[in-house]
Amino acid sequence: MAVEMQGKGKEPTPTGLDAEKALEQPLELLRTKDNTYRFVGLALLKSILDNQQSLLEDPRIIAKCWAAISPKFLDALLQASENEGRNKQEAQSMVELAVAVIHAFLVLLPSESCGNVKMVLLTFASEIHGACELLDLDLEDSTALYEICVQEPLALDVIKHAFITRTTVNNVSHELMRVRLDETVSGLIRNFRDAEPTRLFVCLNDVFNGVPSWILHHAKWFPSLIVMIHTSIVCSQHDVASDVRMAALELSATLLRLYGEHSSVLLFKPSVPVSRSLNGKPFVYLFIKLLLVDIHGTIPSLLGMLTSPTFANTCKRLTASYDIIVGFVGYLLKSLDYEDTDPQGTIDSLLPSDLLLRLRTDIAEAMSLTIEYMRDRYDAAVDGRSDSRASMHFSMASRQSPNPPLILPSDFPTGGVPEVQLAAAQVRALSLWLREDDNERLRKEAVGIIDVLLSLYSSTAGDDVRSPVVVALQGITAVAEGVETFLDRGGWTILFEDLKSALASSNAAEEQGSTAIEIVRLLLAIVESTPFGTPREEWMEFVPASVRGLMPKFVKYEELDLRIGSWQLSVELLTRAPTPMRGKYVKEAQKIIDLARDRLDRRDDERLREGLSEVIDGIVELYPDLEATQ
Repeated sequence: MAVEMQGKGKEPTPTGLDAEKALEQPLELLRTKDNTYRFVGLALLKSILDNQQSLLEDPRIIAKCWAAISPKFLDALLQASENEGRNKQEAQSMVELAVAVIHAFLVLLPSESCGNVKMVLLTFASEIHGACELLDLDLEDSTALYEICVQEPLALDVIKHAFITRTTVNNVSHELMRVRLDETVSGLIRNFRDAEPTRLFVCLNDVFNGVPSWILHHAKWFPSLIVMIHTSIVCSQHDVASDVRMAALELSATLLRLYGEHSSVLLFKPSVPVSRSLNGKPFVYLFIKLLLVDIHGTIPSLLGMLTSPTFANTCKRLTASYDIIVGFVGYLLKSLDYEDTDPQGTIDSLLPSDLLLRLRTDIAEAMSLTIEYMRDRYDAAVDGRSDSRASMHFSMASRQSPNPPLILPSDFPTGGVPEVQLAAAQVRALSLWLREDDNERLRKEAVGIIDVLLSLYSSTAGDDVRSPVVVALQGITAVAEGVETFLDRGGWTILFEDLKSALASSNAAEEQGSTAIEIVRLLLAIVESTPFGTPREEWMEFVPASVRGLMPKFVKYEELDLRIGSWQLSVELLTRAPTPMRGKYVKEAQKIIDLARDRLDRRDDERLREGLSEVIDGIVELYPDLEATQ
């Protein structure tokens, strides 16, 4: 390579001609359609420009380089996120590269070539300093940005990145950010009032899921947003896969998860203008009916769609549908508590009894189809691996479909993150319905997926799936077949190991949430369903486990609740044990009664005191000699 010598002892520097020739390779890579090559080309281009001052001073070359970079590719880099194909650090590197490149070209390009203000703002909003400046604008200065959001999709991305980035700053004012969020959402709703709201719903869904919970509160814009959602759902009721309906469902599910009862009251009891457009039927009936029709029509053929390009979106739509059904059932259960205190909040004020019965039948049918799908999907995954073939099959007399499970080849692709999220949503919906609806037929059907549920529990670390699995098992084991199958499939051992770990920890409630408490309730119900004198010997290992671990004088409410439940289970096991077996646990019984009495003297909560008294009375009845230590 020809070089110009700058003086003896100094490093050689390429001539302008050679430096420009060095750009050919990265520019060629950038012009391809393959994003992997484009990424390599962009990294090479940045490296060359960083080291060649002569190139940076040539407007013609800078313009040529900028023209070779695809705006869509840059936008994809800016929105890179963690997924199955890349970790968090790799995603962050992609965003940082895109920001660095755009920032450099904004400085180098002549003003007449730099008219893409939207990209400038997006870059600006993706950096902490830029996000801070953008959200610190006066309301009057921000209005223009809200107004162009209707015509310019990238403007919504600017707002999304600004909020998500700004809330990562440690010293950010919570009150200021709440005010900014209220102003922004209110401004966007006003500007989208007469426009198609799909992009707004998507943006708000991303913002609400991307910001910390402290920024979310019951703002004045909430009712206006719900009305917009209602209107979109009614208008798209005949188009299951429409973009606006999918966006409205996903946003509804997010609001129910983040805002709880406040959102359910507004979502399921719509405004009068919307209600009048439904031919006399309550909005909530139409709403839930639409979701159930979609589930009924999609779930039976979903497994065959696994390789379809529409599979991911279908999973997202169904995930939202299941989560909304969970919110609706939860709202119905809450309404039962209002019967005596608030007539306006009762179930009768929400739905006439005949429509409620129709929905109950339809939900049960949807859960039945869900059970069948989970069985088929699990069998397909297991039987697709030669080393596990037929390892999890057992009697499926409860299956309604005469067709055998679909067997997938070993290299058959999975549905990725959307399918994982769908499975979690299905378990949440199924668990609530199995426990709350006294439907023996459905519970017997669900006996056929106990191994599937236990597999999900064992392979998942988070309480978002584990806790619903345990709740589902509570419903299934309400029938004798459920108890038998749960025990045969090793359910007691699997759950007992987790429960022992929780009880051995001094902060079990923080580590495992409510799951451990639900496990105690499940195991207690199983023990109570067995005849006296017949507890399995391995079950009795729970008695010493219930008094192990640190036990501070003052524990949190949730942990004491777990401890009381574990002692109640121990009392039940000891009660049903033969006398010789019971005699082996005198020391443990003494420790339980001492701990319970100590906590009884320190608690004012009536429910906890009642539970502690029940434990003490049960131990004293079994071991009368211990009464003297009172």
